[in-house]
Amino acid sequence: MQINGFDESGAIGKNIYFVRVGCEKFEILRPYIYNLMHFGDIIATKNIIKGVSKNTKKVYLREIREDPNFEIDYYLLNPFVQLDLLKTFIMAELITVSSRRQDLIRFYKNLDQYYNKNQEKIPLLGDLSGIIDKLRRYNNPQKYVEHFIKSIAYRCIIEDLKNTSGTLRYGTLSDYCVVSQIDGGFPLAGWYRRFLQQEEVSRSCFSPKKTPIFGISHGDEYYPLINVAHILASIFGETPNLVFPRSFKEVPIPSDSKFLENFYAEFSGFNEKPRFFNRILFLGDINPKIQFMIPFMKHYETNQTQIYEGFRIRESLRSFYKEFKGSSQKDVIVCGRIRNQKDQNNIQYCKDYGLNMTQVADYFQGFEDITKQLVDQACEAVDPERFRKIKDRLEFIKEEVKRSIS
Repeated sequence: MQINGFDESGAIGKNIYFVRVGCEKFEILRPYIYNLMHFGDIIATKNIIKGVSKNTKKVYLREIREDPNFEIDYYLLNPFVQLDLLKTFIMAELITVSSRRQDLIRFYKNLDQYYNKNQEKIPLLGDLSGIIDKLRRYNNPQKYVEHFIKSIAYRCIIEDLKNTSGTLRYGTLSDYCVVSQIDGGFPLAGWYRRFLQQEEVSRSCFSPKKTPIFGISHGDEYYPLINVAHILASIFGETPNLVFPRSFKEVPIPSDSKFLENFYAEFSGFNEKPRFFNRILFLGDINPKIQFMIPFMKHYETNQTQIYEGFRIRESLRSFYKEFKGSSQKDVIVCGRIRNQKDQNNIQYCKDYGLNMTQVADYFQGFEDITKQLVDQACEAVDPERFRKIKDRLEFIKEEVKRSIS
C-alpha cells in the first residue's frame, strides 16, 4: 500500500505551491524521525516551522528529497491560470445566484398560499430554508472561491498520480492500493466520489477500492505525510529559490471549458453542507504534543483504514455543532484539564446530550507505544549520534506529556 499526503501554500493572485509526498505504508512513521531531527518535535506545526532558521529548512529539504523511501512532486498554479479558472467560476456563480433569486421571487409570488382564511401564518418554511442553505456558502466568500481554485487543482493532481506514483505508473501489480490524503477536508476533496466512479467505469487505474481519496480537516497537524507536504509547501511559499524552477510542474488542468463547467456544477453541490469522517473534539487544557498524535494514533490502530479528523474547541460545543452540524453521537470528545467556566459549560453540554467523553490520559499508552516504535525505527535509519538525540528528545517529550496528564 502506498500512502500519499497533499498540501499547498499560497493565496489567490499569487503562486500557489502544491506538494505530494508518498511512501509505503510500513514507512508511515518515517516523517516523524525527520521532524525530530530538524525541528525537535514529532509534528512540525506552523509555528515551529516559522521559528527555525533558513539553513535548517534547507537541510531538511535536501535530506527528505534524497531519501529514496519518499516520492515527492511539486506543482505550481500561477496567477494567469487562476484567472482563467476564476472567469469560469464567476460566470457560473452569477447564473447560480440568478437562479436563487428566481426561487425567492416564486416564493413571494405564492405567499398568499402560506396564509389560511384567518390570516394566520402557516409554517411552511421548507422552500425558504432550502434557499437559505444554498446561500450559506457565501458566509465566507474568500474561502469559498479559494476552495474552488484549490479543489480543482487537487482533482487534476490526483489524476496525475498515474504518471507520478511509482505504484500506478509502472502498473506491475494487479493487487495494489494507493491512498490519497488531502489537507483541508471535504471542501477540497468533495469531488472524489464521482471521479473514482467515472474512472472505474472507464477501467482506468483509479477506483474507490484501489485508490481511495480522503479530504482531512487540519490534516497537516495530525497526519505524518500531510505534515511533510505542509512543511515543504510552506518552505516553497516563503523561499521558492530553494527549489529549482524546473522542479515544479504546472498543475495539469484541462483547457476544455466543458470540464470546468462540469466541475463547477459538482463543486457547487458538494459545498452545500459540511461533511466529515470520524471527528475527535478536544476540550480543556491538553498538551499539543499528545493532541496532535491522537487522531493518527486511532487511525494507526485501525491498520490505517479509518480516518479521524481533529478539532480543537476554542469556544463552545453548542456553537461548533451549530456551524458544522453532523451527528454528535458519533463524535469522540477528548477532555483535558478544566481551565475555566467555558470548559465547564462544554463538559456539561456533553453530559446533557450523552456524548462519548474520554480523558486525554486514556491515550497515553498509545502515545508511549508510538514513541517506542519511533526509537526502534530511528535506530535503523540514522547514525548513532542522531539516534541518541532523537531518543533523548522522545524521552523528554514523553515525560512532558506524562506530567501534563498527571
